[in-house]
Amino acid sequence: MGSELEAHKIELEMQNAELRKAEASLAASRAQYFDLFEHAPVGYVDLDSKSLIRSANLMAASMLGLPQRILVGKFLSAFMTLSDADILYLQIREANTVN
Repeated sequence: MGSELEAHKIELEMQNAELRKAEASLAASRAQYFDLFEHAPVGYVDLDSKSLIRSANLMAASMLGLPQRILVGKFLSAFMTLSDADILYLQIREANTVN
């Protein structure tokens, strides 16, 4: 019985080591994605299904003339001409009906 518990203990330790390695790899991938998004030479915004800005990179904030933290929670259409906002609305509506 003791050797069986030892075997389970060793197996759990190996699984924990694999989990820690996977977590470290995931953290590195997230950091790389963040750097690519944040420092891209073009403006990027992440929108929810209603066109509310969830995040914006540095270039988008610079292009819109506002700090990133101010952009979050605003509608992207607030920064567009009326005709472009209408096009955005139609594209969002179409995308939401496809899903």
